[in-house]
Amino acid sequence: MRCLSSMTKNNLERPKFVELFFEQAARGYKSRGLIAVVPVWIIAFIIAATVIVDQIPNEFWKDSAKNIPSYAGILTLNGLLLTLAWNAFAKVFENICAPKFSSYLQRNGVLQVYMFQVNYVQAAQLVAVLTSGCGLIVLLIDNVLLLANRFMLVATLATSAYAIKEAVSIVSVLHDLIWYRSIFEADQEKSAENVARFPSGGR
Repeated sequence: MRCLSSMTKNNLERPKFVELFFEQAARGYKSRGLIAVVPVWIIAFIIAATVIVDQIPNEFWKDSAKNIPSYAGILTLNGLLLTLAWNAFAKVFENICAPKFSSYLQRNGVLQVYMFQVNYVQAAQLVAVLTSGCGLIVLLIDNVLLLANRFMLVATLATSAYAIKEAVSIVSVLHDLIWYRSIFEADQEKSAENVARFPSGGR
């Protein structure tokens, strides 16, 4: 709510995630070219996951004492990462909603960028959790093609690795925010000390 107090009436409507996604993609394309919009990390994780799954013998899928605990472990890890990431999300919002600092971020068009980053990381975490859950369900279904199980494991490993990468990135964002806020507040204190005051008693 404190963020809203720093916004003008024209900016009270929060930007949608899809709008911010394409806006950031367009901004990245202008600054870095095509490499900014190509999901390099996702492609790399998919290739790595495919190589790993290709090395798993067919007996793995028939042994429930091995495959089910493996999926359960990945699902638990993703759930734990999501829980830990929420703490970072809370700290990010705490910083970007700080009085004066939030107004400064919005005036410079950065506030929505930080909001997008939090939403993007959250989406990556949720996709990883849902994918690993779906993979476990497919594994438990009888008479499912081996190719389907392999595909789901590739998707699970790739999305999980990407979620870990994004969890690390949001911590870096939080560290940057704390650093920039400390500089901003120090500058505000310095400006306040330099304000000229009329002596009490009039002119």
